[in-house]
Amino acid sequence: MDNLVLYIYNFILHVSFLTLLPFLAVAAPFVRRLREGFFNYFGLLNPAQRAFLEGTVKAGGRFYMIHGVSVGEIKLAGAVMEEILKRDPSAYFALTSTSPESVATASKIEPAGRAMPLYFPLDIPIFLSFFFKTIKPREIYILEVDLWPNFIIAAAVRGVPVYLLNGRISDKTFNFYSKFPRFARSLFSLPAMFFMQSQADRERAVELGAASKTAVAAGNMKFDTAVSPAAPVKISALKDAIVSSFGSGEYGLVICAGSTHPDEEETILDIVSGACAARGCAGGTLLIIAPRRVERADEIAAMAIKKAGPKNVMKFTGRSGAAQEPACGFAARKDSSLEVLVIGCMGYLSAAYSLSDAAYVGGTLSTADIGGHNIIEPAAFAVPVIFGKNVRNFRDAASALLDSPGVIMAEGRAELKIALESLFEPEKRRELSSAGAITLEIMSRNSNVTKKIFSIIKG
Repeated sequence: MDNLVLYIYNFILHVSFLTLLPFLAVAAPFVRRLREGFFNYFGLLNPAQRAFLEGTVKAGGRFYMIHGVSVGEIKLAGAVMEEILKRDPSAYFALTSTSPESVATASKIEPAGRAMPLYFPLDIPIFLSFFFKTIKPREIYILEVDLWPNFIIAAAVRGVPVYLLNGRISDKTFNFYSKFPRFARSLFSLPAMFFMQSQADRERAVELGAASKTAVAAGNMKFDTAVSPAAPVKISALKDAIVSSFGSGEYGLVICAGSTHPDEEETILDIVSGACAARGCAGGTLLIIAPRRVERADEIAAMAIKKAGPKNVMKFTGRSGAAQEPACGFAARKDSSLEVLVIGCMGYLSAAYSLSDAAYVGGTLSTADIGGHNIIEPAAFAVPVIFGKNVRNFRDAASALLDSPGVIMAEGRAELKIALESLFEPEKRRELSSAGAITLEIMSRNSNVTKKIFSIIKG
């Protein structure tokens, strides 16, 4: 390890922590992630987690750690757990993440009763020693590439193998590590295996320091877990909400805009409302907007009201109970009608895609350099999928899916307008929908990545 870089890193980390500690202590009761993760950040467990750990030890269980940053990464944990349980039925899991949304998702991962969700500890050696002493993980699985130097070193010192799954090295990450070649070589030499999404990612890992024999281009695990096991229940809840709010669940056209960002929502509302007014669709149109940040639901609903009217916009919160009065029954719905459902809670994106006739995936045409969100998820439902040109985070998946005529890449707003307006042409919509079988064949061809990874680990 490049001791100078590590020394500077730890110096900055410790000074920052000590400087911010008084403010964090004051803010902890009011900030969700600080309140929920207070013990975990110091490598400790809260009372409920301690009770779970003690019960596991009494049952003869052994802990494996799975770490992911985003909700999408945490969703992959279920498939990883299943593979580990096949070879170790006594396995229990510490699922770590860094955000309240991801930790909440981890608490719902199947199989139930096997996982303990917690916040990832601060990358400070003393706190990491508490963590490893408490959890005693047999193996560590990190989804994508979230390499905290002190954590990786702590695992190596204790002889705990670290496996990088579904690895991806962005341009930004590669350029950063390339500035510190000795440090990068030392860090990337420590994990036991790198299972990367593509050959390009594998080559980057090797260039940064991973041994060639430990780096494998395995594919994208998200092809294996595109449809959530909980989807049927959530599909039913979403259908019920649509019927109770708008009077009918039958539409001529349903479009879902998923994982959207501020400028994308305004653009899509402009295009879809304009197409409804100019062309219309027999049976009316429903636009479902599932923003990347659900806390923005009220803001989006206000925007939608300007386009569709107050009676034609509903915010879905996922809670049971009475919804707003129906805007109109199916018989009264005009061809030019536009109704908008804004999803204001986590966990319903997959259900929304399944109810749609076509989907737009956000983060791909935003003016912010997002890099795109999961384009695989809507493709699993064989619906036409539209996304912008910025798919850096899913470059290889986009390349594969674009072999289907039912998948469209829009270079910009003008191309997005053409693609969305074409959905209002029955013949074009039938043509795109008929390509669903090709999309599913591509999905199948790229699946079974998780099984492939664990066959290599076991071998």
